[in-house]
Amino acid sequence: MKVLKASIIIIILTAIAIIGGFFYYIHEFAKGFGGNIGTITCIDDNQIKDKYLEKYIDSFYVYYPEYIVPDSIKQDNLYQSLDYDHLSLSKFYFSNHPIEIYYIQWTGPGCVNIRFTYNPITSESSGVFRGDPEDKIKEHEIERIKNRFEEEIISKIEKVILKYESRDSIYIK
Repeated sequence: MKVLKASIIIIILTAIAIIGGFFYYIHEFAKGFGGNIGTITCIDDNQIKDKYLEKYIDSFYVYYPEYIVPDSIKQDNLYQSLDYDHLSLSKFYFSNHPIEIYYIQWTGPGCVNIRFTYNPITSESSGVFRGDPEDKIKEHEIERIKNRFEEEIISKIEKVILKYESRDSIYIK
């Protein structure tokens, strides 16, 4: 009887250790990552409510069609492989140097994730970090990407939203 109880306790402790190890792995090694696609940066000081950002993205493209990804690039295999439909990523094309496409996820109040970038000319992508320090993006590059997105997209989408919504309703208080 004692052997049976000891065996049951060992099985339970082993199961707890396995489950605990799994959650530790998720917490330590996968935080900030959507699967294995990574996140370059999170703009966590955005003051526009995410529901308005998502609601007016189509209107943004009407006012600023230069940010729509050209059809010729949509045929590119790497572009297609980075398009994670289940994440509902918004894509923004920058035609001025450096030419890039930003894949954006509107993640919640005050936070916009720049998941990764892609340069269709050089086929270089950023943001696919798999644990190798060599894969990490340099801090100055992260700042450049963040600033470009805030200056060229967030500021313009804010103007579009304010055409339809009152200033008091769109900002996080």
